[in-house]
Amino acid sequence: MNLRTSERVASSVRAECARQRISQRDIAKKLGVSHTAVNRRMAGTVPFDVDELAAIADLLDLSICDLFPADKASA
Repeated sequence: MNLRTSERVASSVRAECARQRISQRDIAKKLGVSHTAVNRRMAGTVPFDVDELAAIADLLDLSICDLFPADKASA
């Protein structure tokens, strides 16, 4: 299955949040948006913007690059 980059990033964010037990409500609070807005991004239907990813990376104590899965073609 060929997923769009935004879907792959959303999957990566979901996985890391699950590992660290960070809820969508925690992310919504950090971003200053509604839980529904975060839910749409986490589902991959609305892409995260760069500022949102930077804030999420900060919340997760990661580099923003860590939220981008490695491209299998270049691995």
